[in-house]
Amino acid sequence: MLITFAVFLLCNAIKLGISTEGVVFYSTHSHNDYNRKVPLWDAVSKGIGSVEVDVHLVDDALRIETRLRKTAISGTGTTQPLNVFLDVKTDAKTTYLAIYKLIDENYSDLFSYFDDNQVYHQQYLHCIITGSRSSSTMEKQTGKKYCSMDSMSYENVGVLPTTFSPITSLAFIDNFGLRLFLSDEQVEELKEMVGGCHKYNRRLRIYTAPQNRIFRQQLVEADDNRQVIVYQSSFLNRLYDFGVDNGYTNENQNCENTPQWCAPPS
Repeated sequence: MLITFAVFLLCNAIKLGISTEGVVFYSTHSHNDYNRKVPLWDAVSKGIGSVEVDVHLVDDALRIETRLRKTAISGTGTTQPLNVFLDVKTDAKTTYLAIYKLIDENYSDLFSYFDDNQVYHQQYLHCIITGSRSSSTMEKQTGKKYCSMDSMSYENVGVLPTTFSPITSLAFIDNFGLRLFLSDEQVEELKEMVGGCHKYNRRLRIYTAPQNRIFRQQLVEADDNRQVIVYQSSFLNRLYDFGVDNGYTNENQNCENTPQWCAPPS
């Protein structure tokens, strides 16, 4: 079902002070979060730090695919900025401009932003554009800059500033082939990618990746400092277990150096 993006925000985020008890796992990403019984909040309640929704521009209205139920949400713990990936499925430029207009005119108190002096203002939601995106349109944006974008190539890991692109998203098959887990050589290759991202305070997300235990352990092995890898899954329990089992805390996820991705420890 397609509903307006504004309704999605109204039902799930407006004035809620998104929060969770305990650790926020910024190393985890809830794929296709719009299919949850309660989008956003099901993930937030488990401390998941990143979610994704598909966004369409239809007849000049922003719409998302979802099974949304109107549910009252109230926070109960420490304020948690949530990374919201907007996977744009229609024209990059016009859809982004519609997203910006909606946020700026109606939800500017919810979304984090950079001001004209490049000072970052932390709010409840981080907007990250993925899918169809127009980097030139976003870079030329004047006024408050609410949205960053992910990079789809490791080659420019040191080119795009993290203020504009805090995370690199790579397709598993394109980089490692069709397989259930990595070879020893590929684990070393992944470690090099992690090292490059860590150097520039970037995150690394591998999408369309295997969901088995061996591959999850390989992710941990490649990122032994727990500051780069963002594990993606459609299963919230796997995301939660990944964070708990591998010792992620609010103090060891490099948030002090990447405020555009996660909240620094208080």
